[in-house]
Amino acid sequence: MSNPWDDLRAGLEQARDIDRAVAQYASAMARLLVGKLHKVDVILAAQLKRELRDFDMHRGTWKGR
Repeated sequence: MSNPWDDLRAGLEQARDIDRAVAQYASAMARLLVGKLHKVDVILAAQLKRELRDFDMHRGTWKGR
């Protein structure tokens, strides 16, 4: 029988690995969305728009970062 804390640590490490992979491939995934955003769920589209408000396209920077 395994220790539940070992299972928790393993799960957290797996979550960190997934988060690193998402960060690494974010631009590639975004390229797939270009031209297809009209097919995205309305709630998700609103979340994306809200997040993109913090991006200054003229400077190429994120506000507050």
